[in-house]
Amino acid sequence: MSDTKITDPKKAIEFVVDLFKPVIEAGATYQQELQLKLQVLESTDLGKRQIDRLWSELVQQVNKVKETVQAQNGKYIEALGTKFYVSAENELFVVTKNAEGKNEHRIIANGIIHVDKVEVVEDPLTKDTFLVGSVLIRNQHYPFRMRNAEYSANQSFGEKLNEATRTAFKFYDGELSTLRLFSKEANAPVHAVISRNFGWDGDRYLTPKLIISRDRIEQNAEKVIAMPSTVIARFLGFEHEPDQQKYRLTLKNFIENFLALQDPSVTYFVLAHVFLSLVHSRFRDLPRPIIWLGGRTGDGKSFIAIMAQNLLGDFPESADKSRKVSWTSSPKYISEQGVYFKDVIFLIDDYKRSNISPAEIRQIVQMIANISDGTGRGTLTRSRESNEQAVIRGLVIATAEDNPPLDAAGFARITLVPFPARPRNVGAGKELRAIRKDLPTIPPQFIQWFLNQNIEEFDEFNQRLRDHLQNKIVGSQNDLRIATMAAQSGLGFHLLTKFLVESNVWSNEEAEKREADFKRILEVHVVQMSTLATEEQASNLFLRVLSSLITAGEARIHGLDVDTPSDPAGGDRGALDQFGGRYVGFIKIGNEHKDTVYIDPEVAFNSVDRFLRAAGAEVGFTKNTIGKQLLGDGHFSRTPPNGSTVMKQRWMKVEPYVWPLKPSSLGLTLTEPPKSKPLDLPNPPMEGGLI
Repeated sequence: MSDTKITDPKKAIEFVVDLFKPVIEAGATYQQELQLKLQVLESTDLGKRQIDRLWSELVQQVNKVKETVQAQNGKYIEALGTKFYVSAENELFVVTKNAEGKNEHRIIANGIIHVDKVEVVEDPLTKDTFLVGSVLIRNQHYPFRMRNAEYSANQSFGEKLNEATRTAFKFYDGELSTLRLFSKEANAPVHAVISRNFGWDGDRYLTPKLIISRDRIEQNAEKVIAMPSTVIARFLGFEHEPDQQKYRLTLKNFIENFLALQDPSVTYFVLAHVFLSLVHSRFRDLPRPIIWLGGRTGDGKSFIAIMAQNLLGDFPESADKSRKVSWTSSPKYISEQGVYFKDVIFLIDDYKRSNISPAEIRQIVQMIANISDGTGRGTLTRSRESNEQAVIRGLVIATAEDNPPLDAAGFARITLVPFPARPRNVGAGKELRAIRKDLPTIPPQFIQWFLNQNIEEFDEFNQRLRDHLQNKIVGSQNDLRIATMAAQSGLGFHLLTKFLVESNVWSNEEAEKREADFKRILEVHVVQMSTLATEEQASNLFLRVLSSLITAGEARIHGLDVDTPSDPAGGDRGALDQFGGRYVGFIKIGNEHKDTVYIDPEVAFNSVDRFLRAAGAEVGFTKNTIGKQLLGDGHFSRTPPNGSTVMKQRWMKVEPYVWPLKPSSLGLTLTEPPKSKPLDLPNPPMEGGLI
């Protein structure tokens, strides 16, 4: 431009157009063009009114030049009833007609969004759709993946694209909505269904690599099975070994060495549970059994459970905690992990009451009931909508040093398997480690074998065994439930023995002998479980829970606490709060009271009842029945008068009705107050080391 400023509007327009043509051909951005227009107009001697009048004509002339250039270097696209233009630099314009019917181009973004795939995710926890693609800015691709809900809302859409492109993506003139809709319409994305459901799909069993049907085991080229990167179930996966000789050798070595790890009273239960888990959902109306491996720490419980789990995928027994779930995790986390272990076993490792808070123990008790019944505990969100808790969909194997604090019905839901203390079989463990990577070749063969069997025969076997076991404990508390759970272990072992016979690993004679051995183990087992359930009568459960609440500081005995006097003078009830609140009883000074803790039946019963109900259990009897059982079982230090279960005891000018309990019945001594510690619910001892 010369130093002489242009004063003629017509010449000014011609000058601007000539100046803009090479700029447009060079691919100037919208912002650069706008800045250049302003600079050119300021370089004239035209007045403000002349500039304002000139502006619209200038824009039309520049756009006419731009359209000519763009038609040569870019492409036009019709979408949503609107004409769009994509420049050679991948800028996106909206094309509209001006008052004279000529095209005008308005830039709305400096890049193009490509939606390559629409993923519909079939997830047991959430149903969702994801859009997968990239943003092309000039010649660079920026990949993105976002939920459909995020794509459909302008704010989240813009935030996600800025995040993906590291803020390189620019939007213009508030056109996010147009940009979003155009991007979805102008692409032809592939629609894909991604399933989180490992296991049975109709009459086939689906895994990420394989589809197992009655006729064949084939590569899965049909349905994508992919777990979220945050769940342990992503390590599940079966393999196919077409070399039958190599496969049978793996199967034989696994069975021989696994059985050598421990006593049959342990290994039979675990093997039965693993193989039953693969086909359990094919049987109608069966509750889900839980194997509870209990014993001292360091005896090898976790090793046996993890070796069994390696049939199902890549689960090494190293110190890597990322491939197993511990009871120290929150119950919510455990359930949300377990929901993905469909049609397999789900291992929960290392239950110790001392490591778990009272509140989480309550949730664990509820979770055990949910697992067995196949239900979730429903809650309401803040918006009063239903919010169903995640349900563990496989069969659980738990390793533990303690029993959970269950009532009689709760113990009937689980299969307690005591873990005998004996030297480890190092040789068998070494052999199993050597073939660990080959173990996932076994389940596909078992599942295909099962599909070719008559399931009604196995149903009948299960019913006969259940009736036989129930007859061993008939009339005892929860006899049918105990027999039902035990019979399922027998069913799983029966399936395994039949499979091993047809796989030429066991002879008929050996299979029959081992089934007979396991039947005797089950007969002993149901008697033990029945005895345990009977011992969990209401009074024992009441005392155990009340003792634990007192020890944990959730219930208090007035006078036993270091900060409250025993039987204070003056008659002021003080912190007793009219003998309610957290105080469930009191002690008194004097020789005639040294062997007694006076318990208020109403307050104590309500405290225990609240705890059990929060855990999904219940006392099951009234407080009067509890009192009679306490008296009959010798837990009272003295007998109330007139055949009653309560007596009056003066306390601070009042005489409440109380139960005169022996301190030992609550695990207390009156010499010094107990120290507060995590809630610890003791259980009756069982043979084999369970405590």
